[in-house]
Amino acid sequence: MNKKSQLPVKFYSLGAQTPTDNMPYYVGKAFITKAAEGLHVHFGLEIGVITAGSGLLYLDNKEYQLEQGSVYFLNGLAQHTHGISSNSDHMENVYVHIKQESLMHATPPKRDLILYEPFWQPEGRINPVISRCPSAAKSILKAYQHFQSKSDRLYTVRTWVELLNAFLAIADAVKSDKSTGEKNVSGARFALISRVVEYIHAHFQEDFAVEELAERNNMSLSYFSHLFKEVMQIAPIEYRNRIRIDHACELLASTNMKVAAIAKDCGFKSLSQFNELFIRQTGKTPREIRV
Repeated sequence: MNKKSQLPVKFYSLGAQTPTDNMPYYVGKAFITKAAEGLHVHFGLEIGVITAGSGLLYLDNKEYQLEQGSVYFLNGLAQHTHGISSNSDHMENVYVHIKQESLMHATPPKRDLILYEPFWQPEGRINPVISRCPSAAKSILKAYQHFQSKSDRLYTVRTWVELLNAFLAIADAVKSDKSTGEKNVSGARFALISRVVEYIHAHFQEDFAVEELAERNNMSLSYFSHLFKEVMQIAPIEYRNRIRIDHACELLASTNMKVAAIAKDCGFKSLSQFNELFIRQTGKTPREIRV
């Protein structure tokens, strides 16, 4: 059954759980007792392990069964959600949100992006749920324990080490049998899109056209647009707009800036344009986010 077509989709701001440059990950725990009510998207990558009960993952038009011990992984910009299944009354999972740029640059050589590869495969290429991956599950649980140990001054480093182990285990579990030449091509594509993503994050407040991004990287507009969407699962300008709205959500939650000032700070030329896009992506008005 196509569950995606039956559920509304909203952009979800992670709030205090948003990975940042200073803290590129967040590790938390969720206890779910309801069936899925709506799909959402958010920034960053997400992995998790089911620690109790069972349920369902809805992702890219498909429904995946989650049992205790299952490990899942997804790109937050792909429409997804979790919920209990008809034969279960609860599901508990430990989840990780991580800033994708930090994972893109986590391995030598720089921009190799091998740990990021499972998150950009086209729909249907790989299964985003691994029924048995004990090493990844163990590392995710250890990462959660370290992340909660605020009294340990090295907790951030210990958490990061366990997260890398988890992503490495996932990459091993879904490793493709591509030829070396194909892997090199993929690496080049990853490196290019990684540079573009860095540029967009650094210049999201500016007005630029997709043509400019393509020209900066010596590519045709059609090929660049196709490649960016293949890797990031979203169009370049839409990606920039989501960065703008996410930044706006953070300012609304953490400052007393007027909405008009926030709209200007995020790069919007008019308050009406900002409000329209904000409501479209979050399902709420800026003032409703601030309450």
